[in-house]
Amino acid sequence: MIRTKEHDNEVSVFYPIDGNVYEKLKATGKNMDYIDKKTLEHFKIGFARTVASATNNSRKIPNFFINPLLKVKTGVIEGAPLATDF
Repeated sequence: MIRTKEHDNEVSVFYPIDGNVYEKLKATGKNMDYIDKKTLEHFKIGFARTVASATNNSRKIPNFFINPLLKVKTGVIEGAPLATDF
């Protein structure tokens, strides 16, 4: 991932990979998490703001609501080689 200095945004690039490469690398544990644990606190703050704006409620989001999301994998392999026919 790339993080910008000026606005502190993070960018990910997704591209196709070969199916056999995906099957091989999926077992290595390089699957990306749905929520990056390095930026978990940023996620919690943004998520709380979203919920607060939608519900007019500014209370803190309880951990039991977010913790199940920490176990979700995206099916995306980090750092995989580009597909041969791309």
